[in-house]
Amino acid sequence: SIFPAAIARKRTNWDNVPLLDVQQMYVEGSLESCIRVLIHVNTPKPQLEIFHAYLRQAKSLRPDWSLAQISTRASAAVSPHRC
Repeated sequence: SIFPAAIARKRTNWDNVPLLDVQQMYVEGSLESCIRVLIHVNTPKPQLEIFHAYLRQAKSLRPDWSLAQISTRASAAVSPHRC
């Protein structure tokens, strides 16, 4: 079994789309007792400056948003732009 949101994220340009599976199903190896929260925010910030918080074992839900990748994105977002 696999979560439907995990399949959707594999589509082109869907990797930064917040997705929740609203009816949780049993998937072997998935987290137990995980509370998911989705907050919508309107901001002028570009996508590269938005960082999502995954606490404790929930970090395994999005390994593609690892600390190393966030650090790389943060460095790119704050580096001076050349004119």
